[in-house]
Amino acid sequence: MFRIELSPEAAELIEDAAKLHSGTGGHPAIEVAGVLVFLYIKDGKVQVSVDLDTAIPEVTFGPDRDVPLHITVQGQTVFDAP
Repeated sequence: MFRIELSPEAAELIEDAAKLHSGTGGHPAIEVAGVLVFLYIKDGKVQVSVDLDTAIPEVTFGPDRDVPLHITVQGQTVFDAP
């Protein structure tokens, strides 16, 4: 599998096409490049869940099927897997 290197302009187009899925019947999610990110409250904690079942592989997966992921909270990096 190959990975497409996106220009800033292409990345912006993909982000502009983001979809919001309401929580009707489940948790609300934002979809970008086929990646669904769910955000909800569970047991008094903010829960973030990433679903890759519908992700566009050439955009989201690295050569070893790894998923580069960078997470920040209040602007501070809490997780980074290049």
